[in-house]
Amino acid sequence: MLLIALFLLTIAVVPAIQLVSELGARGAAGTLPMFNVFKILPSAAKIAAVRSAIDVWQLLPHSDEIKAAEKTLETESVISQRLLPAVQSLLTGKLGAGNEQVYLGRDGWLFYRPDVDYVTAPGFLDPAQLKRRAHSAAVAPDPVKAIVQFRDQLAARGIDLVVVPAPAKSTIEPEKMSARAAWNAALQNASFH
Repeated sequence: MLLIALFLLTIAVVPAIQLVSELGARGAAGTLPMFNVFKILPSAAKIAAVRSAIDVWQLLPHSDEIKAAEKTLETESVISQRLLPAVQSLLTGKLGAGNEQVYLGRDGWLFYRPDVDYVTAPGFLDPAQLKRRAHSAAVAPDPVKAIVQFRDQLAARGIDLVVVPAPAKSTIEPEKMSARAAWNAALQNASFH
């Protein structure tokens, strides 16, 4: 019961603090930024114009609109602005942990998580990896085929493609990620060559 009460209190306190903060900062006149999230909802006129199931489907907000609204709530949140830096400082300074975007290396070095994942993951041309990516609409399953296709599209317009792999920090500074890494050995994904 105590955990449920704390959970409900947390859910109620965060928007209440945001509301009080916005009222104090902007006064009671005008719209409050915390209510801007409701702009993604359809207007009464659009709802009244619904005549079919397709119309209902088109009323739903798109995922990019929802993500943008969530990002706005996150960046404008008073709690987030005040609490996040302190929590991040505790995580990195005292606990030696990164966050969803960064791995904490040695001597205070920070490494972008996708770059480290690239180095430590199985080869990007590994058949199992290609098969897994084939089910994702976000990326082309085979990067070599995608580059060749892009080269051919450019060539049809008289443009030459020049590919220059740029090393990520995690590939050229592995000793700052782990004491076991040699200072003079560059790391690469198994499929790089």
